[in-house]
Amino acid sequence: MMGRARKAMRMLELLKQEFVQRALIAGVGLAIPLGVLGCFMLWRRMSFFSDAMGHAAILGVIGGLILHIHPQLAVGGIALLAALILSRHRHSSRLPLDTWLGAVSYGGLALGLCLMALNPSVRVSPEAILFGEILSVTWTDVVWVLAVAIFTPLLFWKIWRVVILITMDEDWAATNNIPVYSIQMIFLTTIALVTAVGLKITGALLLPALMVFPAATSSYFARSPEKMVIISSLIAMVAFVIGALTSFWFDLPTGPAIVVISLVFMVIGSIGKKF
Repeated sequence: MMGRARKAMRMLELLKQEFVQRALIAGVGLAIPLGVLGCFMLWRRMSFFSDAMGHAAILGVIGGLILHIHPQLAVGGIALLAALILSRHRHSSRLPLDTWLGAVSYGGLALGLCLMALNPSVRVSPEAILFGEILSVTWTDVVWVLAVAIFTPLLFWKIWRVVILITMDEDWAATNNIPVYSIQMIFLTTIALVTAVGLKITGALLLPALMVFPAATSSYFARSPEKMVIISSLIAMVAFVIGALTSFWFDLPTGPAIVVISLVFMVIGSIGKKF
């Protein structure tokens, strides 16, 4: 009992620290666009798009450091390039989409790691890139995250009807003069933007999971697309807070702890839906 009391006191002292408060604000803010985008990825069966762009973003981090470009700009640029490649070859290539996903995903990851090995002056922790470093976020990072958290739902609210029509039947939308390609590029560009601001928080390997798991959980409870997006974002927020607090309590890596909590929510939702 005394050990738990001491741990609780340490936890309260930790929560008073500014770097922890920044981490929690950034995590909750990032949950909003992750919840929105995750639903559309689930509906359109595009879960591996975020995975590919997350891996390709590693090349952006290394390239940005080598070329002395702001990491978020470099990551955003590479993620957008990956989105363009995948969008261009989604329907028009002779090769299956899975092949291009692998090329962008593992090619970007491998090239980034090779560039890091060839440039010893570039000092970066591979673990931070792959799994995130949420406790190191600055107030500048928080501002970027909150800006994206406001921009993403406003954007999708503006184009909601068109996006839903394309999601339901892309061929029908195209034959009815709906700008399918333009909307698709807006969607993929938003994923690239979220990847750029979220990479430092959750890492390249974990960011895709935090798009998919809350959306999958919300699908068990929501009865409309609008409610599913809202529930998904709320679940992502709760997962970030509980995951972070769990990591502090048990001295676990924060990013993986958040993903585990998100996975637990999805499993609970799956089991609860059967009763």
